[in-house]
Amino acid sequence: NTALEDKRYYLRLEYFNYVKDTFNLQLGGGVRFRDGNLVPYLNINSKYTLYEKNKHKSQFLNRFRYYSDGEIENNFEHLFNDVSLVHFFNKKQQINLGLGISSSVEKLEKLYVDYYYLHSSFHHLFYKDWVYYELSPSILKRNINNFRTSYRFLVNFGIYFKSE
Repeated sequence: NTALEDKRYYLRLEYFNYVKDTFNLQLGGGVRFRDGNLVPYLNINSKYTLYEKNKHKSQFLNRFRYYSDGEIENNFEHLFNDVSLVHFFNKKQQINLGLGISSSVEKLEKLYVDYYYLHSSFHHLFYKDWVYYELSPSILKRNINNFRTSYRFLVNFGIYFKSE
């Protein structure tokens, strides 16, 4: 019988192992070089595996990135950011094929689609279990090019740091 104005309501987010294990959340940070300035950012990656059997799996992927100047990339406004199919050749080599949408939000006000992309990558863990390279060709339709088709080829080298 008490009016809603007299009540206190809370919205809380709690961390559950189910969320961590099911969505495979990863937290990180970095620095982006933009217009001659260093802009720190916070990065949250999530992967949800839809299907996994033998050497194949399919996943929904999302990357949420918040920059210190207020820019947000790949917001969770979309149902999914990326859908990928993965084939494992062995423990150290895999190939990914996927389709994605890259979006950004300016100051939490307007959502923009930056580009649509069809991507692939070859991931090879070549030294022990911690040094890898990845070759990633993509076909893109970017907003800045009036969604005309363009191409990209990325080469990444990385190191896994594992705590056990």
